[in-house]
This record gives sequence, structure tokens and C-alpha cells, in this order.
Amino acid sequence: MSMEHTGGSGGRPQRLPGLREQRRHGTDAFPCSFYIADESREAPGTPFVCRMHWQDEIEILHFEQGVFEASVNTERFTIDRECFCFVDSGRLHAFSSPSGYLEQALLFAPSLLAAEDSSAAHEQLLGPLGDGLLHFPLLVTKGDPAFTPIHEEYRKIMQVFERAGARIRDQYNAPDPISQLRVRAGILNILAVLAEHGLLRTSPSREDPRIGDLKKVITYVRNGYADKIYIRDLAGIMNLNEQYFCRYFKKTMGRTPVAYINETRIRQARRMLSGTSESITQICSACGFGNMSHFIEEFRKATGYTPSQYRRRQPSSPAGNGRAAEENATEELQA
Repeated sequence: MSMEHTGGSGGRPQRLPGLREQRRHGTDAFPCSFYIADESREAPGTPFVCRMHWQDEIEILHFEQGVFEASVNTERFTIDRECFCFVDSGRLHAFSSPSGYLEQALLFAPSLLAAEDSSAAHEQLLGPLGDGLLHFPLLVTKGDPAFTPIHEEYRKIMQVFERAGARIRDQYNAPDPISQLRVRAGILNILAVLAEHGLLRTSPSREDPRIGDLKKVITYVRNGYADKIYIRDLAGIMNLNEQYFCRYFKKTMGRTPVAYINETRIRQARRMLSGTSESITQICSACGFGNMSHFIEEFRKATGYTPSQYRRRQPSSPAGNGRAAEENATEELQA
């Protein structure tokens, strides 16, 4: 899981590369890392945004403060009290909060649970969890009997990562053997608490059989944003008629298919504006917008700025002042 800055500031489903998180969590030897999202550490007005994705790792999130909009597979809900959220390997998920947030996330590969023995713990718990045959609860909320012992173990894990001092941006790692032992022990203790309270399940809750097809749709959009995308083609991927597809997509994703397509294109445009020297006309075309006026309108709606204004606000934009002035004049004509 990673935090994305927006606005003016700088069971095992199918493996679909357009949605799979590419960020590496931990190392090959110890595939585990920790993240902290704290509004007080960010630039004023920076929201917390973890966009829809999936990863191989298991994720345990602690929502400590704030109100979060959450989506796990096809279930959308609001988190407005302290809780732990468990995301199984391979499950689609997204979280966001506009302000007042404090959140932590622990990610670890299922292989971290592996043990070469025939103990009851391995046969009945660790093995099935690692193989995706046993599943975590979605939420454990403050006040639930399991919350306090989980919280105690989670805080210990966070302290180990903080003391280890191996931080890369928002990612904390545990490079030394003692830290790794303590982190693994904490994870196992959390699993023991869940098992003790009967919270591990043999089948994921409220699993929608269409989630695999929905992943295909989102991957299609993310891979094909530069081209013309037709709703009928997206509906065809899920074998639904267009009307029902649009209703299902909005209910599941919280936005219409058209809004999601535009959001994907704008996100790519922001990356190109801040990370390349391509002209705004080139970026408009590369991101799938049919004309400059539409591009400027959608970009301003999403960010509050025109593309050239957004580029000038980036601290290390490759574009020069001369090009920015020329592009700004073009925008004024198109707006």
C-alpha cells in the first residue's frame, strides 16, 4: 500500500498486471514492511489516497484517527471509528480520507508464515492461511474482544520498525535478524488472537463471483486509457448489458465508468506533467483525450488547476519557462 498525493501537492483472484501493485514490500529474504500515513506530517491539504489495487502480500491496516472511505472487493463502507482492517492476498482494495487521518499498514508475504513442520499450528492455521484456504476477518473494531490484544501486538511491531531505522520515504523495513524475529513473532501472535476468538474463516465473506471480471475491466481501462474506450466493450468483458454494467460498476467502484476512465487519464496526465518534458498537446493526446478543451476542463475539475498551472507548481518539472508560457497561452485560447 502506498500513499498518493493529490490536488496541488507535489481466495486468490486472477493476477492482472494493470491492477497489481508494483511496489516492493520488504526484501526477498524478509518480505515485510510497515507504512504510516499521518496528516500532521504532510503538506497542508494533502489527502490520503490508496487507489484500487491488489497485491500478493497480506495487509493489516490500523485506522487510528479520521474518517475513511473504504472498498474491499465489491464491498464499500465508511470507517469512522478506530479499527483494524485485514486484506487477504489478491483482494481488490482502496482507501481514502480527506483530512484528519492517522493510519498504519503492515504488509507481509504469505511465505512469511511458512514453516517446515507438521505441527497442528502449521497444518490447521499457518499452511491454510499461506495457501489462501483460510481467511482473515474484514474488520476488528475497538470494543471487540480481540481488538486490545491485537492492538498491543501491532504497536510492538510498529515500534520494532521505527527503532530499526531503515526507512525509505514512507516505507519502514526491518533489516536486522533480531527485528525480523520480533516482527514475525508479533504477526504470529496476532494470528493466535484471531484464531483464539474464532475470527479466521474457511471462505471469504460476501465474495462476489464477478470480482474477477471487474478486475479485467479495470485492467482494460488502465492499460488502454490512451485509446478510445467504449462502454459496450467494458460491459462485454463482464457479459452484461450496458445499463446493468453501469449500475454495477457505480455501486462497486463509487463512480461511473466514464468518471473512472477520466480519472485514470487525469492521473496519467499528472504523472507526465510532473515527470516529463512532453508538451501539453502531446500529453492530451497520449492520455486519450479527444481535444484540448475537454482535457483542460476535466483536468481543472479534478485538480483545481489547468495543466500548465499544475506543471508550474511541480518543484522539478522538466518543462522550461518558455514552453510553460506557450502552453498557458494555448490553454487560454482553448478554455
